Amino acid sequence: MSKPRKNLKAAEENFLWVSSGGICAFDGCHQPLVFDDIGTIVNVADKAHVIAHSTDGPRGDEREKYGLSEDDIDSHKNLILFCKIHHKIVDANEEKYTPDTLFEMKRKHEAWVRTRLQEVQNSIAIIHKTMGPPVDHITLASKHKMLGSVSLQERLDASTDIPWDQIKDKNILKYRETLDLMKKYEGTVIDVFPLSQIPLLIHLGSLITDTIPVNIYQYDRSIQEWVLGSPENILLEELGLKANKTIKGSKILIVSIGITSKIESDDIIDVVNLEESDFLEITVEEPKVDKVIFSEQVAKVKSCFKRNVEELIQKKRYNEIHLFYAGPAGLAVEIGRSVNANMWPHVNLYHFRYRNQPKHERTFSI
Repeated sequence: MSKPRKNLKAAEENFLWVSSGGICAFDGCHQPLVFDDIGTIVNVADKAHVIAHSTDGPRGDEREKYGLSEDDIDSHKNLILFCKIHHKIVDANEEKYTPDTLFEMKRKHEAWVRTRLQEVQNSIAIIHKTMGPPVDHITLASKHKMLGSVSLQERLDASTDIPWDQIKDKNILKYRETLDLMKKYEGTVIDVFPLSQIPLLIHLGSLITDTIPVNIYQYDRSIQEWVLGSPENILLEELGLKANKTIKGSKILIVSIGITSKIESDDIIDVVNLEESDFLEITVEEPKVDKVIFSEQVAKVKSCFKRNVEELIQKKRYNEIHLFYAGPAGLAVEIGRSVNANMWPHVNLYHFRYRNQPKHERTFSI
């Protein structure tokens, strides 16, 4: 039996409406969903689930395939605004309007709306850069049409001994500043621009959580620009994503995510007892620096990680998790957003330095 439907938070509701432009998202419709009827404002929108809230509803039996749980089945990511006519058409023709078709319809419509709302300021930036020289956060915020920004820029890549707990505290402080801005500007979303050490970004993501609308940008070194979704004229290569599990009946789970490079087992063994621990290894075909750049690719890896870890936690009830990561900065934030402090054990985070021995340094846990 399904849980009662959850109402969207105000920011999520606004985000859904802004993303849809207040018009039906069905291909070619564009019917206004709110209009003035002789002084009375009338709302004719249906918030349609791509994957139904109930497993007995339209496409409801496919939630696991798309990484949706009871907690996020009613989130804005699984909702699309339709007029009442097209909502009925979609739900009456499940074979034609599959989840893939509807998610793509939602993506294309929202991308089309974004190109027409470029002057609208509805986001707050978090600029988190502790690697390399600082960026001009004022220019960046202006370029992306933002209401405000919170910046943590403190170069740490040259430090031999990073004060992890101190920077972790700064993460918390900056997140609180972001919440203050969100209270000031109701209905805003967060845009994150990350280029920092991985443990700090995973921690930042765990603070943000996956319960509020967030855009995680990634820096594309090839064009030296911050990017989000893929351009329409680019065909994304298949990731060859795999999740291999080795179960030994341990109360410790070790997770490795190798996207930009392979994570060597010998390096893990130097810091934790891999031989006697359960092991989840997430890999892609031909790891490289630019393997995962765009939000569509990030979402696939995040879903794979979240689905497999939560499945193992439910079955094995681990006491602790050790996470080893080689991947892009934006994905690291999304990995952190996946960590549910109420349902997961503590997750130990590691910082990789090739020249050090051992190469993985334990930093802190979340």
